Amino acid sequence: MGWFVRIAATHSNAVSVYGNEQLYMPHNDFHYSELPAWQKKVIEGYPRIYGSANRTGHNPDQSQDSLAEDHCTLRSGFECGPGWQALIEQLSSTADALVAQLKDSGLQDDASITPVIIKQKLGELRWQGQYNLLSPFDTLWVAYISQIRRESVQTCEMSGETGRIRSLEGFVICLSDKEYLKWKKSPHQMQARYWQLEDVP
Repeated sequence: MGWFVRIAATHSNAVSVYGNEQLYMPHNDFHYSELPAWQKKVIEGYPRIYGSANRTGHNPDQSQDSLAEDHCTLRSGFECGPGWQALIEQLSSTADALVAQLKDSGLQDDASITPVIIKQKLGELRWQGQYNLLSPFDTLWVAYISQIRRESVQTCEMSGETGRIRSLEGFVICLSDKEYLKWKKSPHQMQARYWQLEDVP
């Protein structure tokens, strides 16, 4: 991350929105406890980015599940398969390190990156949210999102192995050859498992 902070930043940037679709702030109508384990692991690993279930100053009688829902910035968890966990980890780690270094270095005390929607669309990993970053870090962040998006179309959404975009009865998804054969063999079963966003054995 050193290359981010070595670039001189000269002025503050207003909060920006990234995403082609209209952005809605999270309504938290999902149950955090029902998210797959891999999603909880990522969310809880980066509280600076996704919020935290362990913040102080709240009613101690409130359940941990409720606290997590109150603070998680995401609309509905990660709306994609487990094969993209590593890509989402990379996004999360880079966002966390960038915000931390801008703040710790004194360059920008109000630096923030707030994801709201991280999902699959047309076989690609899409990131939508808000960010408040000095120039040129704002441009670098958008470029990094684009890089991860390009990597996603070559990464199987279910297994994380090398994949390519497939169209299965109108459903577009990036799959490895092995996962593609599974879908061809049992399309309804695989789609049901996919929409639960769980690991597929």
